[in-house]
Amino acid sequence: EALQRLRRLSQEDLTECLLVYDNGIGLNADTMEGLIGKGDTMKQEDDGGSGGTHGVGHETAFAAGDMNYVIYGGVHRNHVHRRVASGHVVFPTHIRDGNRYGGHGYLSSDVGQLTLSGVSIIDNSNQIPSLINKELDRIEASSDSGSVVVIPAFNRFPESGGTPGDDCCELICEDVAKHFFVAIAQKRLTLNVKDCSNNRGGGRTQIC
Repeated sequence: EALQRLRRLSQEDLTECLLVYDNGIGLNADTMEGLIGKGDTMKQEDDGGSGGTHGVGHETAFAAGDMNYVIYGGVHRNHVHRRVASGHVVFPTHIRDGNRYGGHGYLSSDVGQLTLSGVSIIDNSNQIPSLINKELDRIEASSDSGSVVVIPAFNRFPESGGTPGDDCCELICEDVAKHFFVAIAQKRLTLNVKDCSNNRGGGRTQIC
C-alpha cells in the first residue's frame, strides 16, 4: 500500500506541503544530525527547559505526510556554512515471507557523504534543493537565523475513516495550545497558521 501510494504521488504534478517555520537560533550540521540520527535535539540546560517532554518530535512528523518524508533546512548565524539541509524518509515496517522489513532513506547530494548512521547533511548552498533554498531565502529576509521543516504530501490529519480533516488550521492550534500553553501564556511563543491551498479555498489565517 505504501509503495502504491508513493507511485501515485510521484505521478502527480502538484502535491500539498506542510511548512513549519521557526525564527529561533536555526540548525547547524551537528544539531541536525543529532535530530535526525538519534532524535536528540541537543538542547542545553540554559535553554530554559525548552527540551521536549512528549517523546521524539521528529518521529511524530512522518504521520502528517503520505510520503513518510520530512525535509529540514536551517540558517545559523554563527557558522561558516550558514545554510544546511537534510531529509529523512521511512518505509513502514512490514512482514513478507515471515521476515520483517523496513527502511530508512536520507536526502544526500553525494552517497559518499552518508555516515554510519545513514544521515547526510548538505552544507553547500548550491546543492540544497531549490524547495528548501527558497524557504531559507525567506527566513534570511526576515531574520538572521531560523529553520524550516517541510512535509510533502501533507494529508491534513485524516480522521479514522481516512478522510482529511475539515479544518487543519484549527487542529494545529488546538495541539499547540495543549502542548505549549505555558509558553503562549508567558508570551514567549506566537503561532501563525495559514492555509494557502488554492483548491480548498485557501488564504485563511489563524493566530493563537
